Amino acid sequence: MTFSDESPLFVNIHRRRLKYENARRAFIEALKRSGVNSDSRLHNFRHTFAVHRLLQWYKTDQNINAKLPFLSAYMGHVDITSTQVYLETAGELLQAGAERFNIFFLNHKGAL
Repeated sequence: MTFSDESPLFVNIHRRRLKYENARRAFIEALKRSGVNSDSRLHNFRHTFAVHRLLQWYKTDQNINAKLPFLSAYMGHVDITSTQVYLETAGELLQAGAERFNIFFLNHKGAL
């Protein structure tokens, strides 16, 4: 099997692109079988993934501005604005950003 930049990430048993509705149904079924509240939405997992990815980048001192386009593309968004929806209410990200700002400020306050 060969892969290209256009190859789907998820495929069905016939090696065809997995349709959203089928993935959604399988996701809900997996939630039911595992005993997780079936009111949980795929959106919640996407939010958690995005927040954890950014937190990991903060922890490893990555350039967040340079990494955001990668996160956006991975999540299938056309631009970063669409990705921001998943990050707006994350207190952990605000704390990580504040900590990074404090470190930057303390290291550069003599230059101000």
